[in-house]
Amino acid sequence: MSNKEVRFKEKKAQRENCFFFDVDGVLTDKRKVNPEVLAEIARLLENSPVGFITGRSVVWLSEKVLPQLENLVPQPNFLNNLVVVAEKGAVLLEYQDGKRRITTDRRVKIPRIITQKAREIVQWKEFSPYLFFDETKQTMVSIEMYEDGDFEEQKQALGKLTSLLQKMVVDQKLDNRLEVLESTIAADIQSKTVGKGPATKRAWRLLKKRGIVCREVFAFGDSKEDLEIGEELAQIGVPFNFVFVGSKRLEKVGFTVTRTVELHDRGVLGFIRGLHLK
Repeated sequence: MSNKEVRFKEKKAQRENCFFFDVDGVLTDKRKVNPEVLAEIARLLENSPVGFITGRSVVWLSEKVLPQLENLVPQPNFLNNLVVVAEKGAVLLEYQDGKRRITTDRRVKIPRIITQKAREIVQWKEFSPYLFFDETKQTMVSIEMYEDGDFEEQKQALGKLTSLLQKMVVDQKLDNRLEVLESTIAADIQSKTVGKGPATKRAWRLLKKRGIVCREVFAFGDSKEDLEIGEELAQIGVPFNFVFVGSKRLEKVGFTVTRTVELHDRGVLGFIRGLHLK
């Protein structure tokens, strides 16, 4: 083992603050990534492990998020502190010496009949002006809003589509294996083995494997599904602060939720800047 490797491991054995972020509605307002948030994350990466816990695909992240972040970090090796758990736990992206390394869980698959029917439904005239089939996903089906357009009209179409997809899964007698979830900007058909909880567990295990011990985790989400991040952290037993930047009223959960005055990306910015971290 080289001296460089020894120094790296000694540094990572320290207890550190860790940060877990959902992406949509957290790094974004509702659709577009906020470069100010990425600048703050680049600053965090100098000393802190950061995880992205998202349903987005690696392809989308590689177009919209990662190039900006890579340009913002002062040194490429700071990216070693970043763990990206995409497609809700089925795809993992890590950095090693500034280079990306991707691992996909090939056991997670959606039956072809479901994929075909979802493609057909989104072409119906009541949906096609507002929504599109995301071809970049490897392990799940996602139908998403266009980045431009009337958000309320798109949201209404998304709600109707979600109901149809749920019925389709039941009609195909696959509801024991699959579930349909609606997020801020998409409807997802996914395996019941994935989700924000399993994705959080995967990020945690990877950090632990690297010898990283989180003193406290700051987790950021904007949807009911994101609460699974907090539920998993509670199961793990690590001290954490779950910061909710969404607008929806939440049901009572078994942990404390911090709500920000400003919403989405602006709420994240205000919270991180208020921490006064070194």
